[in-house]
Amino acid sequence: MAGIGVDIIEINRIERLLSKWRGKFTGRVFSDRELEYCMKKKRPAPSLAARFAAKEAALKAMGRGLGACPLKEIEVINQPGGKPKLVLTGKARELAEDLGISCWQVSLSHSKSHAVAVVMAE
Repeated sequence: MAGIGVDIIEINRIERLLSKWRGKFTGRVFSDRELEYCMKKKRPAPSLAARFAAKEAALKAMGRGLGACPLKEIEVINQPGGKPKLVLTGKARELAEDLGISCWQVSLSHSKSHAVAVVMAE
């Protein structure tokens, strides 16, 4: 199966969630590696928003929606040189394997107000 997914999110939405539900929100959505990378930044919300968008885009690429697996099981890490990479664990990995997906391509970007991600599953 091959699929493509795209998602865009307003960065201030993530900023609001961080200020209201910081630990509860981040603990449910992001892995320790994602948080370690993003929280070192002067303004972590754009990087967190891009990763949130990538998680939703990955689900769309699999033909699924929110709730198909815990978002924390779809992890966006940076390879040497900075290229983003998806790492799936648990139910997310099982779902991808059941669909015959073994390769992922991901692209992240953000402006001052929005973050976007495009994910292709092969």
